Amino acid sequence: MFDKARRYVQANLHRASLSPESVLEALQLPRPTLYRLFEHEGGLGAYIRNRRLREAADELVKYPNLPVLDIAYGLGFKSASDFSRAFRRTYDMAPQDLRFIASQRLRNSSRT
Repeated sequence: MFDKARRYVQANLHRASLSPESVLEALQLPRPTLYRLFEHEGGLGAYIRNRRLREAADELVKYPNLPVLDIAYGLGFKSASDFSRAFRRTYDMAPQDLRFIASQRLRNSSRT
């Protein structure tokens, strides 16, 4: 059941409407059951947010020319400030800083 919910979240990360409520509705599971499944992740809402942020971090590095806002909106964040605040809280840096660090590492590794 956890894997099914996890797959649903992953497949719908890009939707701004993805929320614990939409997962409940789509999977037709009792609320206590679904919430219990994600307890170890800090809750379903936290799991969704963390998956989006991990995906955003990957995309920031993988697509250095794609605007940060495109990545944020493409992963369902509703505003630039929500995305930046959540990213900074999770990674202790701005999205642009992660991108800069990744580009520096790539440059340094190509020199050796």
